[in-house]
Amino acid sequence: MKPRTVLISPEELSQGVVTFSPRNARYLQKVLRLRGGDEVNILQSGDQYLVRLMTCIRGTVTGNVLQLIQSAQTISPEITLAFSCVRPGPIEEILRHGTELGISRFVPLITSRSNRRPRERKERWQFVVASAAAQSGVKPPPVVDPPTPFDLFIESCSGEAIKIVLSSSLGAEPLSALLTDNTPHEVAILVGPEGGLDVLEESKATQAGFLAASLGGRVLRTETAALLAAGIVALWADRLGGRGARKDS
Repeated sequence: MKPRTVLISPEELSQGVVTFSPRNARYLQKVLRLRGGDEVNILQSGDQYLVRLMTCIRGTVTGNVLQLIQSAQTISPEITLAFSCVRPGPIEEILRHGTELGISRFVPLITSRSNRRPRERKERWQFVVASAAAQSGVKPPPVVDPPTPFDLFIESCSGEAIKIVLSSSLGAEPLSALLTDNTPHEVAILVGPEGGLDVLEESKATQAGFLAASLGGRVLRTETAALLAAGIVALWADRLGGRGARKDS
């Protein structure tokens, strides 16, 4: 049986010895039901190691690193997904499935039509992407920014990226067509709330260099549009880098 993968913090690994956090120790003992002598993969700062468990009693789990399996690799191109804040459930869908697709950075946006306006980054959000990264083998896990005002994101978005805003305007080109004509190292995808960005916000985006892209004529929820766009960009990035998507069996 292939060893399961557990995401750890830098503090849990020191000189080839892993001292698992209480949360990870509970997962290893209570969920995976592992014991001393069993093996597990750990993911730390993008590096993956094979570890043999040593101590595994009363909530304390330690292990020794046997070998480095794979070093950290930067996803190319880097993909940022900025999306208007919605309900907690859909946000977690975007984070979880976006991580599996290879998103490098998530930016929850506060737009004029956002139906949720969280004041700070939720601890749960980071846990969701960390878990999804460990399960799907994404290295390193994506970054989740704090909730960011729309104007601040537009002003700070890299000038080196191909910047895409999803739009229902008549002049919007198919997303796949925009990607075909570009080979950037960075891609930024901007997704508005249900009903789209307001006219002023979309105008600000295009003036800042964002290209209006269409996903077709269907009316989509924010989380559906975000993941569809992310999937199209991820597939394009895989082809650009000569990689194939990996499916869990």
